[in-house]
Amino acid sequence: ATAKFEREQYFPQNLAAQALLTRIQDAQASQEQDRRHILNSIAGIDELESLPLAQHENYDKLNLTFRGRVSAAIWRNAIELGEDMTNYQNSLAGSQLRRLAFVFHRCDAFTDEEADALAKGLPKSLEHFAMSVRETRALSD
Repeated sequence: ATAKFEREQYFPQNLAAQALLTRIQDAQASQEQDRRHILNSIAGIDELESLPLAQHENYDKLNLTFRGRVSAAIWRNAIELGEDMTNYQNSLAGSQLRRLAFVFHRCDAFTDEEADALAKGLPKSLEHFAMSVRETRALSD
């Protein structure tokens, strides 16, 4: 869990906020053919060369999953920067993720209120949850 935090602590926060708006169907690729193949594969379309659909439920699922993973990865940084957690909370709640892990070791910004916000943002699909709060002084017993 500590290694996870160490990897994620330097993620640029400005990119994270933009990532919460990302839509796979709007993404670009270095080659248009690659973009078509990727989107058609995601949509389950066998004819990879065809024009990709503008909307598909598989795009929506992937978008929600991606946003949830980004939210989880930058949650600690966001609370340490005092950001409004509403968008992160909504992205996480809608993600349909089944596994989540958070590290708040020595995170003085992780208060009871932040714990409550995180709990409210957990997806209903969650099957496995891990959280480290060692030496987190702002959290009550």
